[in-house]
Amino acid sequence: MSVNETKQAVLLRVNRNPSFTVVPEHAIRMFDHVIEREEADAFKAYPDDQWGRIAFWKARILKDTLPHLRGIISVYYHEYIASLMRGDGDVEVDPYGFDNPPSYGGEARAQRDAYLACTASLA
Repeated sequence: MSVNETKQAVLLRVNRNPSFTVVPEHAIRMFDHVIEREEADAFKAYPDDQWGRIAFWKARILKDTLPHLRGIISVYYHEYIASLMRGDGDVEVDPYGFDNPPSYGGEARAQRDAYLACTASLA
């Protein structure tokens, strides 16, 4: 996947609400480990390009992943990066919908509340 394709996949996730993907803890630990391990190389290859580094880390993560798991790991990685961006305020959207939350008693409100609970530790 190219840098632009990775960027598009992440930004689509940043702007989604209330649909989400819960990133398992083992995947988060793997992402953190690979990013930390490959940080110097990523900044050397892409010193002024955040999206280049994100795609670089993704390629390294997928290299360490069994072939039959690469699809789901890509999904988790895109969601992980999107949640970090939402937490850092790197995007100009309100993915949580605080201005007009759905009323209680409906599936939309339950999805929103679950989304907030599941992504709180990712940001």
